[in-house]
Amino acid sequence: MLLALRDKATGWFGWVVIILLIIPFMLWGITEYVGGGSAQFVAKVNGEKISFEEFKDRVRQHEYQSRQTLTSEARNRLKLAVLEAMVTEEMITQAMVDEGFELSDEQILRLIQAAPDFRDGNKFQPAAFNQFLQNQELTLESFNKLHRTQTLKRRFDFGVLGTEFASDNEVKTVLKNRNRKISLVYSILTAKDSLGDLKITDEMQKKFYNNNKKLYMTEEKAKIAYLELPYKDIFDKITVKEEDVKNYYETNKLLYKTAPIIKAAHIFFAVKKGAKAGAEAIAKKKADETYAKLKKGEKFDDLLKKVSEDKVSPDGDLGVIDPKTNKEFYKPLSKLGTGQYTAPIRSKHGYHILKSTLSKPGTVIAYEDIKEKLKTNYKKIIADKKYAKISESLYDLTDDNSETLDVAADKLKLEIKISDWFTRKGGNSGVIAEKKIVTVAFTGDVFADGVASESYNSKPIKLQKSKKDFLSQRYIILRLHKHKNRAVLAYEEIKEKVKTDLIEKLSREKAAKEGRLLYAELEKSGDLEAVAKSAKVNLVSVKELSRQGDKKYSATLVQAAFKTGIPHDKKPLNGQIQLANGDYIVYQVLSSKPDTDDAQNNKQLAKLFKAYHSDLLARNMQIVILDYLREKADIIMNTKQATRKPQKK
Repeated sequence: MLLALRDKATGWFGWVVIILLIIPFMLWGITEYVGGGSAQFVAKVNGEKISFEEFKDRVRQHEYQSRQTLTSEARNRLKLAVLEAMVTEEMITQAMVDEGFELSDEQILRLIQAAPDFRDGNKFQPAAFNQFLQNQELTLESFNKLHRTQTLKRRFDFGVLGTEFASDNEVKTVLKNRNRKISLVYSILTAKDSLGDLKITDEMQKKFYNNNKKLYMTEEKAKIAYLELPYKDIFDKITVKEEDVKNYYETNKLLYKTAPIIKAAHIFFAVKKGAKAGAEAIAKKKADETYAKLKKGEKFDDLLKKVSEDKVSPDGDLGVIDPKTNKEFYKPLSKLGTGQYTAPIRSKHGYHILKSTLSKPGTVIAYEDIKEKLKTNYKKIIADKKYAKISESLYDLTDDNSETLDVAADKLKLEIKISDWFTRKGGNSGVIAEKKIVTVAFTGDVFADGVASESYNSKPIKLQKSKKDFLSQRYIILRLHKHKNRAVLAYEEIKEKVKTDLIEKLSREKAAKEGRLLYAELEKSGDLEAVAKSAKVNLVSVKELSRQGDKKYSATLVQAAFKTGIPHDKKPLNGQIQLANGDYIVYQVLSSKPDTDDAQNNKQLAKLFKAYHSDLLARNMQIVILDYLREKADIIMNTKQATRKPQKK
């Protein structure tokens, strides 16, 4: 099982085992993990099968990412959407391969080995990649296929996106009135003032409550049963002999060295921030000429005094170079001996020719100085092996007996813990305060539509405060213990809230009714000032308003006013809108004029819009191409298999 090769390999043997395993897995897949050729399929595209196992993995990933509780109906909709996406991806993959694009297992392996997330300095870390697969619940074969498919799809997308462009005339047409300014008048009918002296009776409240019980419900809650395997419990039980720690130190001395000490000086040629290309070229020329003189034998110190532009340190001394804060200097200097110098190096300040004034290699730290650290590290090596073995057993026992935690608890002498009640927002403390735990508890086969007796055990969930705090790591395996659906709250418990909600509803309705009447009068007369005066409501006049608006005006009103259109022949355009707070606004857009002072911004907007519109055209072209591929393809979709409910083991 891959779980046994967990976070980090311990010792040279562990590394060798992982490397020997991972390379053939990446190159040839792991047929035994996915059931070989006999696996059921959910679709066929031109004879190529999409297996139920890879489909199930993809659905599970979507469920984890959504972090939402899904009903059976919603889960079936998700499954069908995932199936459709996988069929589309397979069509694209086949089309790309037919056109000569391919991504081999060897290429994927190289991409993985180059990924920063799986490297520690200059070394590829197979254990980190293995942990990633475990966290994502992927086999190496399924990862290979997913990575290949997604890479080819990105190439397809990139190819289409680069073929469609919006013309300058199209852009000008849209942006012609983009930065215009308008003048308008409007009247507000305030919701909170619309009810007047209306009295709210208890009978009215109860009727509103009975008609809107969905507004007054408790939150859905759950309890989980879970097993917890803390790393610290195993680590604390381990005792080591000093003789063994010393042997470990002797074998691994090179790991316990002081950092090399590097000091440097430089000849500096400044390039000011925002400088023109000419200034950049002059500085580079000076640096190159100085470097050429150094190579011919002129002394570094003499040239430093003559040409260096470092006004802060005229002697060019940079002191000790910190490898963490000054990587751009440390890396080239680390390759030099004392007295040697580099070719010109560009930094954000200008060009530098660096000279190593001191290059002192790191020295092995004495055993007594790091005795406790060595003891901890040696204990960790032993603990890692034990923890990996027990973790593997935990995984196997809970996976093979997916309907209960009892077997694993009995075999491994672990306590089955029961959590407090918690909602989909999580609990206040402990494991139920962890987002990972809450997400899994309310998702998929673990949640089982809230039926505890139908719940499956989860996969191992790793919790850890930080990478450095290795003692905090632990695995959790959980299942649903109890579930409470949402329930309607008793009227007496929320009587005051019901009253507040009813008043808000009646206020909104009254304001809307009066607003629509006002608008009807405006449509008849065309004069909002006269209509407002007759209705005894205030009129607000705005002489000039930009699309970006003004804080004193409602953003909703500004957006609606600009969407209303452009008045022609001095004929105002009428509009009406209700705000989120219930207030109702009736308005007139009186005039519109271009913003002639924003020419520069127009250029920037034109550039942005051109890119946006080109993207829209490309997306439409994608749809056309995919429709063509689908029409040509021989597709069989086994929706019954895709939406079937899995059986317990």
